[in-house]
Amino acid sequence: MVRFHESDMSEKEITDGSGQVVLEEQGPRVWPVQNYPNENVNLVSAEFASKQAAQHQNERILAQRHSIRVIPVSKVEYKFKGDDYEYMVYGQDHKIFHQDYPQSCMCCTCKGCVIL
Repeated sequence: MVRFHESDMSEKEITDGSGQVVLEEQGPRVWPVQNYPNENVNLVSAEFASKQAAQHQNERILAQRHSIRVIPVSKVEYKFKGDDYEYMVYGQDHKIFHQDYPQSCMCCTCKGCVIL
């Protein structure tokens, strides 16, 4: 997983959000991504491909697949009772991640709530 911006969200939380597949390849052999606009994606793809080739050099590979899914993440900063807080809205389904929510909602602790 390649992050464009750092946050307190775990990889599982981010990948739980819906996103858009911008590249998907499948075949007997797939090559590293080389022309993605973010160079980190190209580097991670090349590292992964070389690692896979080294791990499976004595085995027959039947098929390979890779894909790039972009999951939007927006950071919201606000003040509540004089204290500064932030939360993240992520995924195309607008899920919310809040590390230290200052109080509980009427129905939940706001983890997994959705902004409509």
